[in-house]
Amino acid sequence: MKLRLQGSTLRLRLRRTDIETLAASGEVREVVSFPQGRWFYSLVLDNKVASPSAEMHGNEICVRLPRQQGLAWCHSTEVAISNSAAMPAVLVERDFVRTAVEETDDFDRFTNPRSGRKPPPAPPASTATN
Repeated sequence: MKLRLQGSTLRLRLRRTDIETLAASGEVREVVSFPQGRWFYSLVLDNKVASPSAEMHGNEICVRLPRQQGLAWCHSTEVAISNSAAMPAVLVERDFVRTAVEETDDFDRFTNPRSGRKPPPAPPASTATN
């Protein structure tokens, strides 16, 4: 899951495995480590919220989606869920394969709807030998 901030807009981009985790457990969480400590950001499906929203407590930003809306999005082909009226504005979207630059983790992204570029097959799982 990627976090992008610009002005008063918070944007999360989720790869396929992030969306699978969100649908199965109701939460996706990331941690960023600094020499001074750790910082967290998460996406949570929540029965208590009526629309997408974000909050910050201490060293964590938490984006909350209404549970049913979030689950429906996870199992659909919709690109995004947003709430431009929230403060900060919230945008949660699928992470697509880039149109020109290949990246090593493209296999976990979605087909780019503009270019039609599809993710490559997942690399083979490494096997450990004893």
